[in-house]
Amino acid sequence: FYLCRVAVHHQDCPRLILVPTGFVCGDDGLPLDPRFVFVAHRAGQAMVWSGSMCPCPKTARAAAFRHLDNVQVIEFRQLTCATFDEGSETDAFWSLLGVGSSRPHARPELDDEFAALQTFTFTSQDR
Repeated sequence: FYLCRVAVHHQDCPRLILVPTGFVCGDDGLPLDPRFVFVAHRAGQAMVWSGSMCPCPKTARAAAFRHLDNVQVIEFRQLTCATFDEGSETDAFWSLLGVGSSRPHARPELDDEFAALQTFTFTSQDR
């Protein structure tokens, strides 16, 4: 199981990458921050979650799906993927994370990453 966040590689390198969160299934506290898009992946099942405050949800989701495509090619795996917007999560989503259905919240330790994401050049779909 892993959980990654879509983030800007570096403020001088305008490219979106997936960053591992370090979250372990069943940890206390929900790692989801409504300012980002996250990817959860385990045993052939992947879920892409878009926070309601993400400034570039379509672009970030596209980066997440590119990553999942690479997983399928490199690891020779077929993935079943579901996409959720904040507030539309199912019990299966929360079960994959191993947490109850608690409310995502802004995490102060991600403020710098969010500032970088806000300056990212988005596609016209995100405006």
